[in-house]
Amino acid sequence: MKKKKVLYVLIFIICLGSLGYGNIQYKLKLEDKAEAAKKDLEDQRAASKERKESSTMPGVSALTKNLPENAQEVIAERWKAAETVKVGAIGSETTSGEDSWGTLFQQKLQAAYGKEHIEFLSKGFKNEWSITVIKDKKYQPLLDQRLDVLLIEPFLLNDNGKINIRDTLASLDILLADVKRANPETVVLLQPPNPIYKPRFYLDQVNQLKRYANEKGMAYIDHWSAWPDQESEELKMYVNTENHQPTKKGEQLWADDLADLFTGK
Repeated sequence: MKKKKVLYVLIFIICLGSLGYGNIQYKLKLEDKAEAAKKDLEDQRAASKERKESSTMPGVSALTKNLPENAQEVIAERWKAAETVKVGAIGSETTSGEDSWGTLFQQKLQAAYGKEHIEFLSKGFKNEWSITVIKDKKYQPLLDQRLDVLLIEPFLLNDNGKINIRDTLASLDILLADVKRANPETVVLLQPPNPIYKPRFYLDQVNQLKRYANEKGMAYIDHWSAWPDQESEELKMYVNTENHQPTKKGEQLWADDLADLFTGK
C-alpha cells in the first residue's frame, strides 16, 4: 500500500513537472513571438520613416522649384505616393532618337530624380506637318500612358513655308483636346522648336505661339534665351544652316536648358 502511495506521489510530481516545463516552454514561445512581432513593427516603422524622408519635400521641392506650380504639385503628389512620375514629350524629330535633346534630357532627368522615380516617354515626328500628325493621331499611344507632365513642341519648323500658322495653331488645339481626353490631370508645357540662323517668317510664327500660350494661360518654355542670338555667326555652331536641325552642341544646349528647369538649377 505504501509503495502504491509513493508511486502515486512520484507520478503526481512528474505530472506537475511536465506541466510546469510545458508552461515555461509555452511562455518562452509567446515571448519569442512577441519579440519577433515587435521587431517586425519596428522594421516597418523604420521603412515607412525612410520612405517619407526620401519622398518629402525639401528634396523634390528643390528639384521642381523652377517649374510652374501645377507641375510642381503633380510631381510632389506622385513622389509622396511612391509612384513613378511620367514625363512625356511630343515634337519634331529631335524630340526622340539617339543623341536627340530628348534622350539627353532623359539621362539628366533620371540622374536627378532616380530611374525608379521618373520615366521619360517621347515621340518625335520627322518632316511631318502638324495637320498630318493630328489627322493620323500617331501620338495617341503616348497619351494613353496617362502622363503627369507633357512637353509639346508644335511643328512650327516642320510647317514653316508650307502650312499657315493659323492651321498649325488649330492643329495644336486638337492635340490639346486629345491630351485632356486621355488624362485631364496632365500638365502641358509648350515650347518652340529650335531657333534658326537669321529667321524671317519663322520668328513671327514663334512669337505667335508665345502669344497663343499667353492667351490660353499655358506655361511657355522660352529656351531660345539659352541659345546664341539668331543673327550671330555663333548660332551656326548649334544649328545646321542647311536643314535647320540642331547640331550635337545644339541638342546638348536644348537638353541642358530643360534639365535646369526640371532640376531646380
